[in-house]
Amino acid sequence: MLPALCEVLTHPDCNLRYLGLVSCSATTQQWADLSLALEANQSLICVNISDNELLDEGAKLLYTTLRHPKCFLQRLSLENCHLTEANCKDLAAVLVVSRELTHLCLAKNSLKDTGVKFLCEGLSYPECKLQALVLWNCDITSDGCCSLAKLLQEKSSLSCLDLGLNHIGVTGVKVLCEALSKPLCNLRCLWLWGCSIPPFSCEDLCSALSCNQSLITLDLGQNPLGSSGVKMLFKTLTRPNGTLQTLRLKIDDFNDELHKLLEEIEENNPQLIIDTEKHDPWKKRPSSHDFMI
Repeated sequence: MLPALCEVLTHPDCNLRYLGLVSCSATTQQWADLSLALEANQSLICVNISDNELLDEGAKLLYTTLRHPKCFLQRLSLENCHLTEANCKDLAAVLVVSRELTHLCLAKNSLKDTGVKFLCEGLSYPECKLQALVLWNCDITSDGCCSLAKLLQEKSSLSCLDLGLNHIGVTGVKVLCEALSKPLCNLRCLWLWGCSIPPFSCEDLCSALSCNQSLITLDLGQNPLGSSGVKMLFKTLTRPNGTLQTLRLKIDDFNDELHKLLEEIEENNPQLIIDTEKHDPWKKRPSSHDFMI
């Protein structure tokens, strides 16, 4: 299949804009041929090669393509491609020189804190154009959050960040909230689904929401916030003039006090939609597909 596809991609009349190659089990030579085809193609802007084992050679070929001045890819998903922290060093170099790449999904790769640190080094360059980064289930802890928090406090192109299903801990939440409180932070969407955030971390979240003027989406789903944590968040959100438009969280005990606070939020911040995860939460996870369209 890939040889024929490469021939199509290099044809001058090819107008293909989206390419999905999920679980295609290509050989190293086929990845090489595809890389050359991507360099020659002038129409592709979205490529999804999730669930493929690229190996080091395949990954390096792809990075070379992304650095090519005639590569026009804007959105790329490498979800579950067996990438490691070492691969992130090459990816960081790509982020610095790529003129078009704005959306990158690296979900389900064991990048760890070292990998995140490498990525942040690339993201810190003013030439970097990346806007959305998906790091769902990448074995990231509070150390990785410290690298991201430092980046977010400075002027950065990054506006959407998915850290779902990482054990970022209390310290991770705290440093991210400190970053959200800084005037240069322009993060608009933050997903912290299933990050084991405890009730007392809501104090940091409330502090960030009180002064942040850019965040429009905050996902705290599947975190054990408890009634006390939800109450703190709701009290903060009863104040008008907030920018938040979507808040997702899990409520185990929806009591009368929370109902009353919710009514106040609806009155003072009518633009805010609160999702209490009554339906299947897994179906609402930001996926590579969401970032590719």
